[in-house]
Amino acid sequence: MTLMTQLQNGSHNGARNGAAAAYRRVELDALVLGSSGPALVHLCLGEAIAALDRAASPIAGSQRSIRSAALCRVLLALSALRAGVDAAKPIGPALLEIYAAASDAVTAATLQYRAEPLARVRQDLCDLRDAIPRSSAP
Repeated sequence: MTLMTQLQNGSHNGARNGAAAAYRRVELDALVLGSSGPALVHLCLGEAIAALDRAASPIAGSQRSIRSAALCRVLLALSALRAGVDAAKPIGPALLEIYAAASDAVTAATLQYRAEPLARVRQDLCDLRDAIPRSSAP
């Protein structure tokens, strides 16, 4: 199963059951099938940001499984983003460095949750997402 397929079907988010999860998978399928290039990057960044928000929520604070599933989702999105980087492009190495640092911070948070480093990761991902022209997003 490819990283993008896992991201689409939510195999790491712990929410396979329920109507909301099914609708989200269908929505992601439609977005992925109708997107390419910058739009897919925008989609992955949006998924990572949303998962970071879920991990930081008060509900996730009281239910470790929710936080863990959200952080796994972030790691999956970051893996998909890294896989799509063309290291030969001038910005490629910088993106790989950003994604690696973000992955390291998220991995550390799976062992001992600290909100501050994840807030910085979230802001970095938001900055990247905002730098992508809206006309190329789905």
